[in-house]
Amino acid sequence: MSRNKIKYGIKNAHVAKIISGDANGYTYGTPFACPGMKSVSLNNSMSTANVPADDIDDYASQSVNNGYEGTVEIVVLPKEFEEQILNDSNGVEDSDAKMSEFAFMFEFDGDVNKGRSCLWRCALTQRPSIVHNTKSSNFSVDTDTINIKSMPRLDNRKVKGKCYEDWDVYANFFNAVPAPSDFVEPDAPGYYSVTQTLSHVTSSFTGSQAASGSAFTATLTEQIGHTIGTVTVTMGGTDVTSTAYDDETGVITIAEVTGAIVITASATADT
Repeated sequence: MSRNKIKYGIKNAHVAKIISGDANGYTYGTPFACPGMKSVSLNNSMSTANVPADDIDDYASQSVNNGYEGTVEIVVLPKEFEEQILNDSNGVEDSDAKMSEFAFMFEFDGDVNKGRSCLWRCALTQRPSIVHNTKSSNFSVDTDTINIKSMPRLDNRKVKGKCYEDWDVYANFFNAVPAPSDFVEPDAPGYYSVTQTLSHVTSSFTGSQAASGSAFTATLTEQIGHTIGTVTVTMGGTDVTSTAYDDETGVITIAEVTGAIVITASATADT
């Protein structure tokens, strides 16, 4: 499918509370809808360190993508947002309540096809302001504006993902927060998708694709205090666990990639 030359609009905004998130992975709650979305304006938070040398101010430099920061305007914040993200209870705000981090998803339009975006780790930089204005002959609607900061995930440094109508991840985008590995462009020449479903396990491979005909390797490591149990590796729909996975070293090795790779692994707590 051809790509858009222009983009416009915003709708189908959804938010999912982060239940747990650290260097070992992220777990999200069920996304809830935020109808009435009016605008999203987020600027990239890029930091750059310059190193002067040889009488040159910018002899060397290193930039770090810290995510995005800005505002989201919505007609009225839904009850789910107040309870799950602001952690209000029965309409009551508690000064001791800690606000939760969340994933933010939305849909936009274009001249050719629609797109959907997901920011995997967001936080409010302050509670929403209280705004009410008297009704007059020049009637206007009061809206809610939230200030958010989007940050890299702690496990894989991923910030956001974007897909279009012809991508597999698009159809069920708002049913559950999509993983970074779900974002695979269709018909990408010479590449196959790599999907990893891990529980209390980390993988040295953090990409989402592997080149056709190339060698593939990944090392699985259990979370501290856990032992890896079941591991399954398929390629092109065929189970290749017995030849690809070494349970003594935790290394997955595939000599030649000929199809989509799916890795499933879980570890159980030591007793």
